[in-house]
Amino acid sequence: PNLLVKPINRSSYYYYFCLACYALFSGVNPHETMTNSAAVEVLGWLGGVCIALSLLPQVAKTYNTKSAGDISYAYQTIYIIGCTLVNIYAITYALWPVYIPCLVEETLIITLTIMKFIYEKKQSSCDDESKEEDHNNHDSEATDGFADSGT
Repeated sequence: PNLLVKPINRSSYYYYFCLACYALFSGVNPHETMTNSAAVEVLGWLGGVCIALSLLPQVAKTYNTKSAGDISYAYQTIYIIGCTLVNIYAITYALWPVYIPCLVEETLIITLTIMKFIYEKKQSSCDDESKEEDHNNHDSEATDGFADSGT
């Protein structure tokens, strides 16, 4: 026996590192080297559903309050780009447990972005109208005050 080679403990991180390196450099599909049990599938689906539905409370809150002022367009843009790239990858490799929840997630973030745009536009037009009313009220008060002081 070769005394320089130590047996690898299957519970160590080193074992998994070696397994990943073997899969990476040998051209073997890593999914073929890992066990694909029903429990892992269920965990994957549950995680995907949780992530996909994580935006639902924010969409509901935005709809109820008719305000999305605290959500930045930069965040939403990066989120949409990320979901799109993940979906391209997952669809290319037929990873439907990944792309189905991610499509739901992308739909929700796009919906949130549209709601933000619409509500900001409505808020801006309401603000313009109230400023105009305030300006008109101020002008009429000034005129009334001027007319009263002249008599």
